[in-house]
Amino acid sequence: MTGVNLEEEEIDDGTREKRRKTSRGAGGDGDEVSFPVMGGVGMVHAKQMVDSSALVGNKLALQERLKRDGYVMLRAFLRPEAVDTARAECLNALTTESPDWFVDETVGILAPGVSNVGLLMKQHVAARPAVAEVTESADLFDIAETFLFHDEDAVEDAVSNASETVCPYELINEDENVSAPSRKKTAMTTAYKWLRGVAGGEFTGVHSDGVFLGKGTSRLITVWIPLGEIKISHGALLVASGSHRDTVFAGIRASYGKTSVGPDGTKSGWLTDDASEVPAIARRMREELNGTRRDGTTGNRTDNFKDDNTDDQPPIDWRTADFNSGDVVVLSLDVTHMSLANTSDFSVDGDGDEIDGKKKDDDTKKKHASEKKNKLARLRVSVDTRWQLEGDRSDPRVKLWRVRGRDGEVRTVVVSDEARRL
Repeated sequence: MTGVNLEEEEIDDGTREKRRKTSRGAGGDGDEVSFPVMGGVGMVHAKQMVDSSALVGNKLALQERLKRDGYVMLRAFLRPEAVDTARAECLNALTTESPDWFVDETVGILAPGVSNVGLLMKQHVAARPAVAEVTESADLFDIAETFLFHDEDAVEDAVSNASETVCPYELINEDENVSAPSRKKTAMTTAYKWLRGVAGGEFTGVHSDGVFLGKGTSRLITVWIPLGEIKISHGALLVASGSHRDTVFAGIRASYGKTSVGPDGTKSGWLTDDASEVPAIARRMREELNGTRRDGTTGNRTDNFKDDNTDDQPPIDWRTADFNSGDVVVLSLDVTHMSLANTSDFSVDGDGDEIDGKKKDDDTKKKHASEKKNKLARLRVSVDTRWQLEGDRSDPRVKLWRVRGRDGEVRTVVVSDEARRL
């Protein structure tokens, strides 16, 4: 298994600052102008994500970008029409179950006060063909294999003369179960999909994906897919660039990053609900890791932890962007990230100047402005898909996986206990 040597790869504070100042322009560190964003319940400053779309087709460059930043954003990677259809399918399912939730179901404008729409628990929606066409597309299988399979693995295969590993799974057919060997170079994805519908004021807290799927191989990635347009104000993805390997997050990775929570991501697993707390938490956990805590106390304090001493708190390189249908972001297992709070408001100018391409008249604007407390938020819909190679050890909490056969068809499999022990 190919991995990153953290001792050799960690970035110290000085190197990080130098990288920010010198790596600019196309393919560099993106727009270096920072701007305020709502990181959960706290405000932080972020910069634009690096657009790595030009690297598609360059396997080594994509792998190096993920190794460096912990994320890779690819614009217009998926077919926008398919993504828009998947979003419409999700909205239709919610409208059918709860017709009173929406003011405009075609755009996804929620009625005032609607929250907790519960898409995460609606796996029957995630399994619908229009959604699966996006989440299990051939393009995603291909890009997952691009990131997961390294040249060193090909050398190992040549030495062992084995293109298939002894990691059998049971292929679930309609008529019977068929045992088959897993293929070392082929990606598989969890049958469970982290489909999220985020209402106004809601967000996903600061976390890394290792706490959900960290009991198997460390060579696992997430592909985050915005279903439809997701502006920063709608609750876009926010990533702490480099947090998977730099020294600032060493304590977080060694403590929080080694914990585990629910089998399917339905439990919180958050480090905090306030992105502005992360520098203090990172500093404190790093001190604990090094045995240098300055206040003489013991134990972890990550729940709503506040630290007024901001003079020596480490900088966090937060990155976000406005996303369009077809965009994706690839995330490493240990990178720290969250979703911004959905602060969209279609009852006032800005987000709400148009609904479904039609300008609101002045009377409507005045009425909505007078009822500003009753915000009309746009439902943010996105989905996390998790990927690993068939030949790598899987997390025992995950029972069902989806694999792509040699005929291109995607099928459900159960990975055997023998495979998990390898």
